[in-house]
Amino acid sequence: MIHTVPIVDEESLFRAKDIQPEFSWWYVDVLDASGNGCVCIFSQGLPFLPGSPVERSQRFSLNCVLYKDGKECFYLLQEFPESAVCFEQISTDIESVETWTIGPHRFERRITQANEGNHNIQCLIELDSSDNSLAHYIQGSIQLSGSLIQDIQGLEVPLSREHQWTPLTTQCIATIDVTTQDDELSMKGAAYHDSNISNVPLNQLNIDHWWWARCSFAHRTWIVYLLKSTNQVESSPVYIVASVDRLGRWKSYDVESMDVVQRKRSIYGLSLPSAWRINLLDGPPITMQVQSWLDDSPFYQRVLVKMSVGSEEARGYLEHVVPPRLDIPWQQPFIRMKTHFQDQQGSFFSPLFTGPANSRWSRQISQCIPF
Repeated sequence: MIHTVPIVDEESLFRAKDIQPEFSWWYVDVLDASGNGCVCIFSQGLPFLPGSPVERSQRFSLNCVLYKDGKECFYLLQEFPESAVCFEQISTDIESVETWTIGPHRFERRITQANEGNHNIQCLIELDSSDNSLAHYIQGSIQLSGSLIQDIQGLEVPLSREHQWTPLTTQCIATIDVTTQDDELSMKGAAYHDSNISNVPLNQLNIDHWWWARCSFAHRTWIVYLLKSTNQVESSPVYIVASVDRLGRWKSYDVESMDVVQRKRSIYGLSLPSAWRINLLDGPPITMQVQSWLDDSPFYQRVLVKMSVGSEEARGYLEHVVPPRLDIPWQQPFIRMKTHFQDQQGSFFSPLFTGPANSRWSRQISQCIPF
C-alpha cells in the first residue's frame, strides 16, 4: 500500500528514465500560529485532475492554495502539457540541485552535505503567472531551509510495485512572499516538505482511505499517517507515527490503539472524525481535534487540527484521501470547475472555485453580464 523510504531511494527513483510513474509530486506546506500559510504541490499524473484522453503520466500540474486566519484566500490548480515541463539535476560530491519547472513555475531543491554525514536542504518555489488581469494570477516565492530527515525506518520496494513516501524536512521555517490579483501574503511559518511516487494508480493501491497530519511544536514535529486497506480481513491498518527534531532525527513509535470521535459527513459524502485519540506503546498519548475545514470534495478533504502530545499543543494540517472515490463520472464537471488549463477552455463556473476567494461571486456574475 505505502512505504516510507529514505532520500537515497527517492532521488534514484524520481529520475528513473525507463519508468513513467503513474503519479509523483513534491509537496510543501507552511503554517503559522494564526492560521496563515499555504500548500504548494508540483506534480506529474496528479490523481485529482479531471478526466482526459491524455495519458496521466504526461499531465503535469501546479496546485497552490493560500490561507489567512484559517480560511482559504486563494486557490489555483493549473494543468500543463509535457512540452511545458523541464526537470534538471546537477550533482557534485557535496551537493545535489534538482529543478522542476512546470510552465512558468519553478521548484528548486538543493541538498548539501553538512557534517558527520548530515545534510541540509533548501527549497525555492518561484510562482510566476505573468498576466495580472487573470484571476489565477500569482507571483512571488516560497523559501524554506532545514535539516534533511535522517534514518527513516523504511523499506526498499521496487517502483513498479508500491507507493513510496519520502518525508524530506520539517521542523524548519519558511518565508512566503506572494501577490495575487486582489491581495498579497507575506509571512513566516513552520514548514514541511515531502515527495510521493508510484507506478501504480492511486485507486489501485488497495487503500480505502488515509488520514495524514503534521504539527510542528517548539522542538519537534509530529507526523501521523493512519491508513486503512480496502480489504480489512486480509490487511491490517498501517499506522505510522513519528517525531522529527531540528537536526532531522527521525523517531518512530508503535501504536497501541486508535479511536475516532463524532464523525461528521460533508455535503460531498465523505465522513471525517472531529477528533482522533492515539495511544502509543512507547510514547505520550496523542489527540488531534479539527479546528476548521479548508478544502472539501467527494474524495479529498483538508482541515486545520490542534494536536496535543502529552501536555503540549500545536496546530497543523490534516488531509483525508479516499482513492476508491476517484474518477467517478458525475464528479468530472465539478473537478473541471477547480482546474485551469494552459491550452484549453476551462469550466464556465471556474470563478466560483478558483483565484482570490473574496471576488469569486463578482467574477462569476460579471462573466454572465453581457457588458
